[in-house]
Amino acid sequence: FQLAIQEPDTSLVCSDAQKRPEELRQRVIRWRNKPRDLEPCVLTIKEHEGRVNSVAWSPDTCYVASASDDNTIKICDASTGEEKCTLDGHRDPVTCLAYNHDGTILASSSWDKSLRLWDPKTGRLAEGVKQNKLVGHHAAINSVAFNQDGSLLASASGSPGCDDNTVRIWETKTGDELAALQGHTGTVFCLAFNRDGSSLATGGADCTVRLWDLETYGSTPFQQVHKGTVHAVAWHPHRSILASGSRDNSIILWDQRTGRPLQQMNDLCVRHSNGVTSLCFEPQTGHLLASGGGDNNIRFWNTDSGQPVGSVLAGHKHPVACIAFSSDGKNLVSGSDDATVRLWLPR
Repeated sequence: FQLAIQEPDTSLVCSDAQKRPEELRQRVIRWRNKPRDLEPCVLTIKEHEGRVNSVAWSPDTCYVASASDDNTIKICDASTGEEKCTLDGHRDPVTCLAYNHDGTILASSSWDKSLRLWDPKTGRLAEGVKQNKLVGHHAAINSVAFNQDGSLLASASGSPGCDDNTVRIWETKTGDELAALQGHTGTVFCLAFNRDGSSLATGGADCTVRLWDLETYGSTPFQQVHKGTVHAVAWHPHRSILASGSRDNSIILWDQRTGRPLQQMNDLCVRHSNGVTSLCFEPQTGHLLASGGGDNNIRFWNTDSGQPVGSVLAGHKHPVACIAFSSDGKNLVSGSDDATVRLWLPR
């Protein structure tokens, strides 16, 4: 315990030791030369005037896009933080962002019940598609995602007092709505296409994770394990494994084939204390899973063992709302209720 309490404050062993009873901590000799972590946050961007709801890397990792409660989207240089452009068009908070595979289109969703397709190079609505404003939902749109080749777009909807708890599938080129998927009994907060685009995973306020077959549009609910709203889902980059994160503080890895849990990141000493808000796999190997939480922190997990690894990234002053790895896996970007975007070097 003496050695653990003298580790850097952001280390997992020190975080665990700090939670021990006060009478035990009072007996510790505190060293004046206690080591301090090098600051893993390499850049803080303060361009928004409201909560940052979503962040996305351009495929070439040169730019970071962010969406906010201030109704705007900002695209900034990932090296300097300098703003390249502001995308202004939504009438209400922008909830989610997604780049297509080659970075030529940036999709956004909003509480104004619309999806918009932007040209991130010009900062204007995209011209290479038939429709750049997609309307069909009857409630706030909470999430948006492209499939791997960018031919399809999925959106998730729902809000208190509204019965549009649907997932909709769109054809990117024409803007045509292909399907409205019904199955969740509450707001749908998150979604993600699997690697080959044959399936779509969703999570929502009904505490369930569902897997949709995009040929038949039928859905299979996974075994109900979460006891709180599911705010995040993410696919392993190389395996048929889905991760989900919930308001109940749990993170579960699921086997796509069986719909049953493979692993639960459930270390009571180090897990998030105010809900899991976001998840992303390190894209090169998938051995690392990052999670953002309502406790203002970002944590890392070994996906083989289910154990916490590395240092906790602490720096945001309010809940972490969103996280995303760069395509090379070297950097992580986060957005927070504190209206900032931070770039990190995970260690």
